[in-house]
Amino acid sequence: MPSERIFRGMGICGAILLAVMMLIGVLAPWISPHDPYRGDLARRLEPPSRSYPLGTDALGRCVASRLLHATGTSLGAAFAASTAALLLGAAVGIPAGLAPPGVAALLATTIDLALAMPALLLAVVLAGLMNPSLFSAAVALALVGWPWWARWLRAMTRQARHREFVTAAVALGLGGGRILSHYLLPQIAPAAAVAFAVRTGAMLVAVSGLSYLGLGAQPPQPEWGRMLEESRLHLGRAPWLLIAPAAAVSLCAGACQMIAESLRRRVPPGGRQT
Repeated sequence: MPSERIFRGMGICGAILLAVMMLIGVLAPWISPHDPYRGDLARRLEPPSRSYPLGTDALGRCVASRLLHATGTSLGAAFAASTAALLLGAAVGIPAGLAPPGVAALLATTIDLALAMPALLLAVVLAGLMNPSLFSAAVALALVGWPWWARWLRAMTRQARHREFVTAAVALGLGGGRILSHYLLPQIAPAAAVAFAVRTGAMLVAVSGLSYLGLGAQPPQPEWGRMLEESRLHLGRAPWLLIAPAAAVSLCAGACQMIAESLRRRVPPGGRQT
């Protein structure tokens, strides 16, 4: 069907875009035109030119070089926070879906209590209590992100465990570890890939937001949110300081959404059937 080809192409474009951004982050030290930390006050706030493709900032630093180095920093922090939140959520959510009723009810109550707290506000508080850094921002976002994953994985696990082939495996006396790895996780994984893509895009925006507030990357470390904050006082004179990092965040978050939407079209409701 034409619509299926469109969504498949959209997913491929999103994956290529994200892969290119990751490659840029890895190769940034070798492909950057200038030292991202070295400034020249005599060339501050210069517009884009051949020497400085994206202009210079208020300290005379090359915006293009800082943007390239910030790619690995921002994407790395977002993927780390998203992965940590998934692992923490799995450690609670999957047992909550498999445990006896009493233990399952206790774990479910714990998840609900954690979800009752405003996530972004709590992330700001946690990042503020720790020494402000990109690592602190990633840890704070992982700590506020795991309840969502725990609830989602609990629901998916409960749904998967009641399918006939899982019931048959239990009746045959297969071990719990084998049932989990061979029968339950394969049912959850496709839908989890969709959710991970969506949540990673959201984490990227959140990491940049915390850095914008001064709770993430600290000067002079290049990071997209930090670059947005540094552009705030010079929007009228140097709009390129805002456009470059804002476009980078939008492109990567959009690529994650494109991948998620393409994957979602290929995953049947409730995960993979067997």
